[in-house]
Amino acid sequence: MSKRRIAEKPEVHAGSANVYRDLGVADADEMLVKAQLVTKIRDIIRERGLTQVEVAAIVGLPQPKLSGFLRWRAAACMRNRSRSA
Repeated sequence: MSKRRIAEKPEVHAGSANVYRDLGVADADEMLVKAQLVTKIRDIIRERGLTQVEVAAIVGLPQPKLSGFLRWRAAACMRNRSRSA
């Protein structure tokens, strides 16, 4: 029977209210506001039962651009994190 290695527990630190600042992202406060805005817009779209095609027509954007905007949070965070590294 093989012996199992016991993994060391990672160090845990209390975070702030801004995960972007905790990650060392440049312009952390701006990133947080943008993420909150995108989240609110996505919530409204879901509440109203709209599709991306319908929303794109309402706001005058091509649907692929709207889709990119709605996925902004993770992609923007990763871009900014790699720039600040």
